[in-house]
Amino acid sequence: MANSDEEASAARRKLYMERDFDPGHSSMPFEIRLALAAEYVAYQLGQINRKLDRLLEAAERTGRSRSKHND
Repeated sequence: MANSDEEASAARRKLYMERDFDPGHSSMPFEIRLALAAEYVAYQLGQINRKLDRLLEAAERTGRSRSKHND
């Protein structure tokens, strides 16, 4: 049961991170808001990194394909 609770919690965090960041309550202590913001930034940077990796792979494939046709 603990595993399913952890999975549900992870799914909620992922959904939360996929939306625009909104820590919810401005009455939260600053340290908590800062930690949530840092987690959000880390998540978004990871998403950007994955997309850039796919873009670079596609560009490399295109470049290899073009160089084979030019030989």
